[in-house]
Amino acid sequence: MKLLAVESGLSPSRFDWYVENLDVPVISYVKVSRPGRCLRDPSTGQVVQVQMTVSEYFQTLGVIHLFDPANPACIVNMQYHSINALGFVGYQFGEAALQALGYYQPARSDSRSSPFLSGLEIMYRGDVPQDTWLYGKTRTLIQTEVPAVIATDVNEWRGVFTGKSGITAFADLLNADKQECIIRDLLQHNFHVLLEQFEGAIPLPENVTLSGVLAAAHLSGPYGVAAHLRDGQVTADEFGTPVQQYLSEFSGYSVPF
Repeated sequence: MKLLAVESGLSPSRFDWYVENLDVPVISYVKVSRPGRCLRDPSTGQVVQVQMTVSEYFQTLGVIHLFDPANPACIVNMQYHSINALGFVGYQFGEAALQALGYYQPARSDSRSSPFLSGLEIMYRGDVPQDTWLYGKTRTLIQTEVPAVIATDVNEWRGVFTGKSGITAFADLLNADKQECIIRDLLQHNFHVLLEQFEGAIPLPENVTLSGVLAAAHLSGPYGVAAHLRDGQVTADEFGTPVQQYLSEFSGYSVPF
């Protein structure tokens, strides 16, 4: 449950602190127009961070309606419903990961925008430079890949769910049991990708165990972790959290592989 707490941004162990600071500006987080839709500085494309109260933070994550100051158990339900500023859900599942696992098919462009761009996948891409999103831009064409892709600045979730594990709509994605199914599926997927990258023997840095490697792969993707383990490349998520932090923080746990 530690991974869920870190990824969702909500921890049951902080319940009393949440209650005490419900109306106190003690959290720095990204400003949003709604849960999942960050606001950006139009001159830089960077997300806008502001100081907010715990109540405002809960509103930003879209879980204020689930908070019960008399019931500490409410935090667990809030974790699975948490939607961060980039549209990642619960364990911070995004469109790309769920597509790779067979749960989701991204939306596709149609001929109304351009007949030459029809049928391209439209999905969030975390590897797009932040200055791409200058002056309110929210989509960009990536032509360096075949086929080309239309990248969005947040997970928009405008595609369709395939029905795998009973997930047929975005609302199903907020279900605790279904998220636990997905995270096991994702960890196993990342494990096999890493095995392929290293031909069956994943290198473990000193004081790092496989659980740390898998957590880091969840943070920035298995290929980013492979690049770090292979040649020391510094990789991080969109908010700047480095893989080294997860390699260390989540080491020492048992994994079913």
